[in-house]
Amino acid sequence: MARPGSRLGLFFLEGVNSFGAALYFNYLFFLLRQEFHLSAAASLGIAALHGGVYMMMSRTAGAVVRRWGYVGTFRIGCAAVTVALVAGGLVQGNLAAQVGVFVAWTLGICLTWPPLQAMATEGEGREETARAVGIYNLVWSGMAGISNFVGGGIYDRFGEGSIFWGPALLSLLLVVLAPRLAPGLSPGPGGGDPAVAVPPPCRENQRFLRLARVANPFAYVAINCLIPTIPLIASRLHLSPTESGWVNSTWFLGRSGMFLLLWRWMAWHYRMDWLLGSFLGMIIGFLAVVLAGQLWVLVGGQLLFGLGLGLIYYSSLFYAMDAGGEKGEHGGLHESAIGAGTCVGPALSGTAMVLLPSAGNAVAWVGGGLLAAGFVLLVGMSRRRPAV
Repeated sequence: MARPGSRLGLFFLEGVNSFGAALYFNYLFFLLRQEFHLSAAASLGIAALHGGVYMMMSRTAGAVVRRWGYVGTFRIGCAAVTVALVAGGLVQGNLAAQVGVFVAWTLGICLTWPPLQAMATEGEGREETARAVGIYNLVWSGMAGISNFVGGGIYDRFGEGSIFWGPALLSLLLVVLAPRLAPGLSPGPGGGDPAVAVPPPCRENQRFLRLARVANPFAYVAINCLIPTIPLIASRLHLSPTESGWVNSTWFLGRSGMFLLLWRWMAWHYRMDWLLGSFLGMIIGFLAVVLAGQLWVLVGGQLLFGLGLGLIYYSSLFYAMDAGGEKGEHGGLHESAIGAGTCVGPALSGTAMVLLPSAGNAVAWVGGGLLAAGFVLLVGMSRRRPAV
């Protein structure tokens, strides 16, 4: 079996991909607000479009992996990202073009994550899978947090074009380096995933897989209701993009901290109270952030929000790799579920802001209501015992 050390190149690819993706995605909404004066509702609509495209395209990832292999699929995605971002840098002043670039970027980026997830765990047993998923989660979340922390300073110092040209160069670098850094982990063009003899998952494990797959889209409902409104929250608290990047990295830090805990301590596996408790903490943290009128409330809410997100995401990916079947296929389903949450949350919140402009805090009430409904659904599902 592969050891984590033998996959250092893979984790390097993952970290660079995460840094570039977070820099573009998180600060695109500052550009849309400052350059085109887009409202929070319009930004949420664009985020919903991104989620819909991501959801549909991610479902094809398994088929693409079977055709082109892990590394080939990853390189195709990175090449598409590079082309999209170069185009974005050339049409900065055109709103319609920027929306098109965002869609093209989405088509590319959603092909990068499933092969990375599959390569991180391919051929591993249960304990090794848990540790590999832990390292994978720490790398992408840590680099996304660093990107968000320094991204505001990059944006302020080097201008709006930096969110295009910097990530484009990183994606081009990944296209070149991928065959050298992860050469032995691809099933190869035209081949399926290597056959790995694993015992069939029991019904209880399958139940947790279903629960985590329901919980994770709701987590991305929360994330993608929040990120497009960060510029509005920053304006309310008189924070510059640089200061907002510092403050709003708190939830990234909380999520990475939870990933570290779950990586080193495995007693949470298949524990219902941990999954439900983290979901409840995510709801409370989300409401604190979107309603924050003081800096300490924003920071505290983000920390709780990140901790809750950490266990939900970790559960979804771990159970998919532990209780699921073909890893490339399940990685695609995992990402497709993320896309569903990314689409539904912003779409409903943005619609509420348009239809009820006089109702303050529409994002809080719609987003919070969706999360509360998700919690009730999870509780109901958790009480159904699997058939013997």
